[in-house]
Amino acid sequence: MAAAVAGVTPTSRTLWAFARDRAAPFSGFLSDVNQKKQVPVRAIWIIVILQIVLGLIYLASSTAFNAILSMVIVSMYTSYIIPIAAMLFGGRGRVRSADYGPFKLGRSLGVILNIVSVGWILVSMVFSTFPGVMPTTADNMNYSIVVIIGWLVFGILFYLVSGRRKFEMPIVSAGLIMGIPLTVDPAA
Repeated sequence: MAAAVAGVTPTSRTLWAFARDRAAPFSGFLSDVNQKKQVPVRAIWIIVILQIVLGLIYLASSTAFNAILSMVIVSMYTSYIIPIAAMLFGGRGRVRSADYGPFKLGRSLGVILNIVSVGWILVSMVFSTFPGVMPTTADNMNYSIVVIIGWLVFGILFYLVSGRRKFEMPIVSAGLIMGIPLTVDPAA
């Protein structure tokens, strides 16, 4: 139950943010925020339904389910490695001291930890694509690469057909994202 909530919360918020920026299919429907509850109810329910469907896939094929889980792990690690690598290979010199906030590792320790992180993530990504059982057969092969390529093809096609004309960069300034205050008003 806790894992389901932990999966739904960030995923639904991410889906809502993509829909808000018109970067997801059915953006108009998914970007709606319930005014009374102040949460993206539609995005939450879509993610709940998709999570149930993913759970049902295991009943049909554990190989397909494991491929999806491996794809999620590789995708998650990819989302981690991109900003770390950007910081490591040129971003550190472009960040002002005021942009770091209250916590800063310093140049030397920061670079060392970035290198260790990139190495660890690369090793984890490679091992996440290995089959879980030996000897490998068609029934127990890890097809995560096939699933990742399928999602990449879908994403590229969606962008080329629809997304590049609809996507709107979010307006972020002075604690405000498209009219939504980023701070909580204590008087409210």
